[in-house]
Amino acid sequence: MVTIDDFLVQVCKYRRLGVLELSMNSCFRRVFLPAAIFHISVINVFGMLLTVSIFHEGGSNKSNRASHGEGSLGKAVFPMMMVQGYVAILVLGTLAGALNKTSKAVLGKLRQDYYQKIGRDAYFLAKWKSCAPIKVRFANNFVEMSTPLVILCFCLKVTVRLLLIKEI
Repeated sequence: MVTIDDFLVQVCKYRRLGVLELSMNSCFRRVFLPAAIFHISVINVFGMLLTVSIFHEGGSNKSNRASHGEGSLGKAVFPMMMVQGYVAILVLGTLAGALNKTSKAVLGKLRQDYYQKIGRDAYFLAKWKSCAPIKVRFANNFVEMSTPLVILCFCLKVTVRLLLIKEI
């Protein structure tokens, strides 16, 4: 038989995770996460910019250098930088967004299970309402599931703008 104490133990464990979230966010939200997102974005933009530039110039200007193998290092390094930037943004951002989404689902399931098995109780409801979804915060915002796509869209826009400036 499931009792109210079982649910309160689960809420207590979730609140302990909330304390861990607060300590991690207080350590990383001001400097580390914004700097990491900025640096990964810069790597992505320059990797994409140099990849497009190298392959565009290589296709229109077949010089003697390309036939001797010079410049092939750039044709391998810059696309790898671009791919690593994409992967880092997608993986890290999606994991942080999934943490938020999963914590909301866990809280909803906990409340639903409680109401199905025990019924309404003001004490449990007060404890449950005190639990907030876990959020990975950076600066004054937090990471959602759509954040990696927003960052990649920004990187693509900046790259296109730099390519247009270079062509003018």
